[in-house]
Amino acid sequence: MYPYLNVYLNMDDYLAYSAERWLSVPWLLKVFFAMLSDGVPIKGSRRRAYMLIGWIICFLFSFILAVLPSETPYLTDGVVTNRAAAEAGNKYVALFVITTFGYVLADTASDGMLVEFAQLHQASEQQQMQLHHQQRELQGDINPMPMPSPRASGPTYVVTTLFAARYLAEFFMMFFVTFICNSDSYGGTFRWGASVNSMMVIAILVSAGTIVSTWFLLLEDENPAGYNVHILTPCEWKAIAYKLFHQRAIVQLVTYMFLSRLCFTYYATSAKAIYEYWAPAGTLMTNIFSSLNAAVFAGAALLIGHGPTMRILQKLGWRQTVAGSVVITAAFVLVVALFTVYNLVRVAGLTLFVEQMIALFEALAYFVALLAAVAVAEPGLECTSFSLIITMGNVAVPFAISLSQAIGEHFDVYDSEYESDSSHARAQAMYCFLVAVVIRALHLALLPLLPDCAEAARALKLFRFTGRKGSVIVIAATVCAGFMVFWVLLTTTLSSFERTSCLNVAGGEGC
Repeated sequence: MYPYLNVYLNMDDYLAYSAERWLSVPWLLKVFFAMLSDGVPIKGSRRRAYMLIGWIICFLFSFILAVLPSETPYLTDGVVTNRAAAEAGNKYVALFVITTFGYVLADTASDGMLVEFAQLHQASEQQQMQLHHQQRELQGDINPMPMPSPRASGPTYVVTTLFAARYLAEFFMMFFVTFICNSDSYGGTFRWGASVNSMMVIAILVSAGTIVSTWFLLLEDENPAGYNVHILTPCEWKAIAYKLFHQRAIVQLVTYMFLSRLCFTYYATSAKAIYEYWAPAGTLMTNIFSSLNAAVFAGAALLIGHGPTMRILQKLGWRQTVAGSVVITAAFVLVVALFTVYNLVRVAGLTLFVEQMIALFEALAYFVALLAAVAVAEPGLECTSFSLIITMGNVAVPFAISLSQAIGEHFDVYDSEYESDSSHARAQAMYCFLVAVVIRALHLALLPLLPDCAEAARALKLFRFTGRKGSVIVIAATVCAGFMVFWVLLTTTLSSFERTSCLNVAGGEGC
């Protein structure tokens, strides 16, 4: 998105950056799509219908983008060929944002189906264990039950397998786009490249294929877990909100997810010195490693739910897995900073490779949080409770950007100092990285908020906030969540205007 707007159409940096922020807005409203999916079924369908609607929106707006007259790039072979190219940018941003709304709607509904499927597997496992226990009692076997062989539980297997498939598909598409959109018009190195219209034709084919597969291959239980599917009244929604926000498990995991993503997403602003001056990487290499990030997440999902690593992580428990991920990623960040800042090793490929190793362990921690969210999802409100936790993680990302810029401002130096590789620039860059390592290490203080396993998470659902203290906690949690969403929308709006885009809260480097 950014290369197309900034390089192809020659839009200002702040506008291209703001467009990426606006594309994230639908993800910040994910919980509202979830409420729609849970509370307003269409002819008895809570998931499949909304998945179809979402993909139809993607299909229609991809079609509009495909048939729009193709914009001539601002530069062709180093010669200005379209001085008015930037004027078309807002049109494309609006269409991309609407398309993203459709995709998020489909994604949210599919998450609800995923949680239902995982809970169905959990119920099936419990029934099998209960049946086995009854059979042993009838046979008069009083010996202790043999320990089952270590294997992934039903919910873990379902969640990790489906998310691995999702991220693997994302990797293939990103890798494909990396090569066919690497012409000089996009800031790349190839002499050939696909136009946006051609890319939208591919999006049309993918959307159409997904619509057909959703229609013919997906079946939906209209009464999952005995829940009576119906359109919820305002009074029922009020009772639902009261129920969710009084559950300790929901409030605790919402808090954990927000702070966890904040710690992991915080970055050292001086990292630009590494990528621009000290270990610069070409556009193609950077894009290849960016696409590999999705493959790394797919691999992390498979490590949690399959093979010998699954058994190791199962024995460790969720808290130890996350703790190990925090320590290892903090060590990687520190080592990369020391080696690069002080010119011990400055190799772009090695730096990007270590970044993917960091992403692997961050993905392990992320999937642990997802498994906890699935474990505490409320029957009948699977999508809302799950998406509420995920949404707060999405909201944390703009907060981390604002915090990074606000703290990094105190360590900023002129680009000329980075370029000259002065000792002052090295010291300031290292201070910035040390702050990032400390904030990442603070994640360890969040571990008491995370249940150690799925059984502990489900047990946590039995506790509710009651009395005056409980009311205060619930009101505070609701106000904080509302303020966070408002803050993110405000900072996204500020990033859209030239006079305010430079503010730290808007993700700028200071005015």
